[in-house]
Amino acid sequence: MEPPCPRNIEHAPAQHRAFQLAEKAARAALRRRFRVVKLTNEAYKKLDRHESSIASVARDLRSMVRLATAWGRRDYREVPWKSVVYVVAAIIYFVNPVDLVPDVLTGIGFVDDAAVIAAVVRSVAADLAAFRAWEARRSEEGGGEAAVSELYPPASVAA
Repeated sequence: MEPPCPRNIEHAPAQHRAFQLAEKAARAALRRRFRVVKLTNEAYKKLDRHESSIASVARDLRSMVRLATAWGRRDYREVPWKSVVYVVAAIIYFVNPVDLVPDVLTGIGFVDDAAVIAAVVRSVAADLAAFRAWEARRSEEGGGEAAVSELYPPASVAA
């Protein structure tokens, strides 16, 4: 039995179907850690180019990309499988230019991406908060900001 889609996605049938496809792709990507790391690199690049288009969810998306990177590198595993799947599915949905509303449509192309990201963030909020706390502890314990940013670069470095 498939777990339910994140809240608010199930209310929009077309978006629900598009997210289900992204979730299926996420499960496949998660079978190979290098695919997750490659995906997060693509997400950083796209975020750099289009951050203003998804400004309302950019901070959360960056956190999700860092979480997926840390999971892919086996640095952070204190997250339920369902949450990892949702996070990676949201990243795939964002990276894929041909989703419910194609990203090339100026002005509205990222509206669906932002909605999916926001729904996933609501669904994994506690896990995302725990990850951010882990990042903060790692920064304090691991030699400061340089140690964390070296592994999980800001978008300008990852591009």
